Amino acid sequence: MCSSDLEGAQVLREFVAPLGYTVQEIPVPPNALHFKSITSCPAPGMIIAPETFFAEDAFPEGADLIWIPAEEVYGANTIAFGNTLLVPEGYPATHKILRERGFELHAINMSQIRAADGSLTCLSV
Repeated sequence: MCSSDLEGAQVLREFVAPLGYTVQEIPVPPNALHFKSITSCPAPGMIIAPETFFAEDAFPEGADLIWIPAEEVYGANTIAFGNTLLVPEGYPATHKILRERGFELHAINMSQIRAADGSLTCLSV
């Protein structure tokens, strides 16, 4: 991590501490563009992450982790609207896992956005 990332994490840590929150630093794997492109939170306390990209204990204790196959890493990037998720199309194993968790999925063709290193959350932030 570069120093501005560490400094940013420290500023956030100091800001949220009086509110009773903590900040946990999770290193971004070198083969990833950024953290948000390879993970998402489809529900409070729930995290979708690709297998082998993170250590088993990288995430906060008590988080409900949904591990998806590493080869479907792009499928980890979702946008939630209650129990409905926007997901990139073409990730059958990830879609199956999410449906088994009770989510309704709306798959979107992201081929043009992905060609420019973009993802669903890039379009929503």
